[in-house]
Amino acid sequence: MLVAELNPVATDIAWKKGVVGTVHLESLNSAIIRRLQLAACVRELEGHRNAILCGDFNFDDTQVT
Repeated sequence: MLVAELNPVATDIAWKKGVVGTVHLESLNSAIIRRLQLAACVRELEGHRNAILCGDFNFDDTQVT
């Protein structure tokens, strides 16, 4: 996961501070590795008040978990 910390100096921005994480997860058929990857993301982002996780989650609306 690549994480960018956002901390703008402008005082008129409503969403002032936070982080954005981007990932490329293993596919759904690698459940154990995927679960470990997501747990690592949670650990990294959980201490931040505002956090966004985005990226390639390696599934689409036709796949069933």
